[in-house]
Amino acid sequence: MFRIDPKAFVVEPELIRILRKHATLSVREEDGPLFRQDGLPLGLYIFLEGSVTLSFITEDDQSLFSAQALPGSILGLPATVSEKPYSLTATARAGTRICFVSREDFVRLMASQPGLPSMILKVLAIQVHRSRKSLE
Repeated sequence: MFRIDPKAFVVEPELIRILRKHATLSVREEDGPLFRQDGLPLGLYIFLEGSVTLSFITEDDQSLFSAQALPGSILGLPATVSEKPYSLTATARAGTRICFVSREDFVRLMASQPGLPSMILKVLAIQVHRSRKSLE
């Protein structure tokens, strides 16, 4: 069975600081998805505290994996960067604190902050590396 390393989504505090300046803070009032696998990317989510479950369901509705995200994680980044559908579902429990950065704001931020693209590239590279390690 495939495993996911939740640490792959945790990023440097400096990156969170930059993104939070352009994010909308919210507290989830009820359990529900932040985004769904195969859904169009609206933006990315910064998980601050609470409970977020990441899951992947196969085409025949089999759960391939489920894992708890860690606070300090950025969720939905690959889809937001690539403009491809989300590859996972992220479900938050009531009371979870998150920040949301729309795709449009993220694109503007990437163009206006010279160091940000290299920080994002590093995060994506770490996610790819940890994903490959999970296959071993």
